[in-house]
Amino acid sequence: MYDLAAVDISTGHALDSIFRKELRDPWAVQALQLFVDLAVNHSLLVYPQPSASAVVHDLDENLPAVFAEWRKDTWRLIRALDGDPAGSIALDSSLVCNQFNNFGEWLRQTPADLSRLKSFINMHFREARITVAHGMVFPTHFVTQFIPNLPLEALAKDLSLSKAQVAYAFDVFIRGIQYNVLCASTAPYFPHPVRHRLDLYRSTIDFESQSAWSWGAYITNLVQEDETYLSLSAVLEIVQAIKERVLKGANWYTLASYAPEDQLAAVESVASEAGLPAKLKEKIQGTVEKNLRALGILSTPASALVGGSTTLLGLSVGVLVSAGSYELAEASKKYLPHALSGFKVLKGHVYWPGLRKSVT
Repeated sequence: MYDLAAVDISTGHALDSIFRKELRDPWAVQALQLFVDLAVNHSLLVYPQPSASAVVHDLDENLPAVFAEWRKDTWRLIRALDGDPAGSIALDSSLVCNQFNNFGEWLRQTPADLSRLKSFINMHFREARITVAHGMVFPTHFVTQFIPNLPLEALAKDLSLSKAQVAYAFDVFIRGIQYNVLCASTAPYFPHPVRHRLDLYRSTIDFESQSAWSWGAYITNLVQEDETYLSLSAVLEIVQAIKERVLKGANWYTLASYAPEDQLAAVESVASEAGLPAKLKEKIQGTVEKNLRALGILSTPASALVGGSTTLLGLSVGVLVSAGSYELAEASKKYLPHALSGFKVLKGHVYWPGLRKSVT
């Protein structure tokens, strides 16, 4: 079991972009899903420092806003990795040249990723928090020393990018190798998706793809479907509610030997106990609505209702008592109000979209 897991600062900037309407990282949803899964399944996350200058200027204003907030004593979800910065890891020129060819081949052969990379570069070149901090923590790009040996101009022409854009993107890309080396003895490193083509070795099982559930997928579904949860504070509160229960025995490592259905039972128990926003299962929608219409109280205010039976009629009333004028007819589309999913009367009748990777 690993107490720590490592993510990079590029992932933090991707997370920041989730909470604004413009200049989005095209991989932001993937980044959020992975970040949440890592945060709840480990005691602490760490981020490697890219350069000696970054260590000196490790201030909140030079970090992604999510890192600056989540490293506060209030949350203690993340901190800088102790030790040397990534810039201290030397890379052989032949390795850099080979990876430049790998980088170019990836983008020439995958138009969709090239389009994403262009959006990624646009965000990094225009977002004020990034541009100001970048000059502070990267007085010199790591790849500058290798540029004379790289066919930068040819690749820029092929990709319809400027040389400066290609140099920037490749610098981001290649530093993943340094981060991986730096983190190897301390914490498995999970890179921003722009670095996936590096195919980095990790000293841990690929739990995020092998587990039967994903808290990150649940939260990404939640914030995309219900904007009331699309805020840093709302996401933080849910992550903390999950984490404090998961680390007691329902994380990747402790559930690895369980059968998939037993894993899902354990994590859904956590979701219910934490009162996480959920939806009613469609198969009971008709019964619930029928009961309410028979009583003529489909939208009756909570103040006019009493009840608590464990029957579906009681379930119908109980939902309305807790939700006010919440329309059960809309329940297949909307999340139940926060904490309602934890009611015992709803056990077995709700689900958390995205939590199960597949319905069995």
